[in-house]
Parts: sequence; structure tokens; C-alpha cells
Amino acid sequence: MVPGFDALHGEQDMLRDVPPFEFRACMPLVMTTGREARSIRELREHLQQAGGASIMYHMHHFFIKSHLLEYSNDFARWVGEKLEEHILAERLSVIDPYLCRQPEAVREALIQTLDRHLQEFPEPRPAIPGEEFEFLEAIPLTFSIGIVAKNLAELAVALKYVDAVSVYYHFYEARLRHGSGDFARWIEEQLGEQELVKRLRSIDPFVHTVEGVRARILEYLEVHLSGTFSGGHA
Repeated sequence: MVPGFDALHGEQDMLRDVPPFEFRACMPLVMTTGREARSIRELREHLQQAGGASIMYHMHHFFIKSHLLEYSNDFARWVGEKLEEHILAERLSVIDPYLCRQPEAVREALIQTLDRHLQEFPEPRPAIPGEEFEFLEAIPLTFSIGIVAKNLAELAVALKYVDAVSVYYHFYEARLRHGSGDFARWIEEQLGEQELVKRLRSIDPFVHTVEGVRARILEYLEVHLSGTFSGGHA
């Protein structure tokens, strides 16, 4: 049991007979694909043939990092740091996997971005030996962590204590599954708190670490529970 559940106050009158929110987590089983790219052209060739799971892994596992990185996906990071093609890296970095959602749409956006760069700079330099881009893929292992919340107060208390991988699963990975974070989705479908849902969905995944996301969600939950919502931005 998460500490603090016995001390909840002010929610008893708000309890509703709704399906509880079940906290889950996801750990990736990462494997190599045998694909390596030494240049932008080779990166493009492998992107055409790589599996969708590999492409999506390199596009979104960045978000589990404990601190913000300069580039938002592995392709952009390799191009910027190993090839020193900073303009291309910035262009790759703005491709939003949560907006594209489907692997084929992400693949197309990446290839189009590389093609535009190759038209401008047809002879880019290769990476030095040992700094090739290695294509990986991951099998997600999803499991319940044994914590549920029946209302917003319980959700807020649990969110303070669950591991970061659970926050990642429900905020980031959920966007790939159904286009919206699990917290906002449950609140909308089960509790109908539209103003709170709007605020949770305004949180930008690109400008927060996982812990930053946790803090912002908690802030919105606590303000909502206190009844003092006012202006604010994600």
C-alpha cells in the first residue's frame, strides 16, 4: 500500500463507483538488429528497411532520460554529435513521434528530412570507425505494479510514490497506444473533469523530463482538488 492513502481527506463525498486507475509499468527488452549506418546515406537506406519497432524505439526512448538532451531522438543525436551535421540534427529532432503515431508515418518523415538534406549536401562525411549508428529494437514488457486509484486524491498520492517508469508508461508510451496520456484519458472517461483533462493534455512532452511531468501533473491535480484553478501553462 502506498503511504498516505489512510490520510486522505475531503474526497469521501466525491467517491464514485467507477473503474479504478491501475498503475502499470513497461520495461523494454532491447535487442540488436544487425543494422549499422556509417553515413547519412546509409542511415536513409536502413530506415527504408528497418522494422517499425526499431524506428519507434529510437524515436521515443529518449523521453525516459532523467535530464533533457539537446536532441529529442537517437537519429538526431547521432547526426548532430557524431557527424556534426547540426542543421540536419535539428530538423530530425522536431519530428514528433506522438503526432505521427504510426511507424510508417515516422519513417516517411525521417526519410523526407534526410532527402532534403542530401539534395543540399550530396557528399556528407561518414562517421569515424566505432561511431556508427546501431539500429536497436525493443520488446515492451508491461506489468501491473499493484497500485490502483479510485479518485483524484488517491491518484495524486500514488503518483508521488510510483517509479518513474510507471509515469513514463502512462504519459509517454500511452500516446503511442491511443494518442493521449492514460491519466487524462481515465479522468475524462470516468470522472468527466474536462478542465483538468485540458490542463493535463497541455503538458509538452518535449520540454519536461519524466520527473518534470510528474511534478506538473501533481501540481494540476492538487490545484484542482483545492478548487483554486487559475491561469497557467505547461
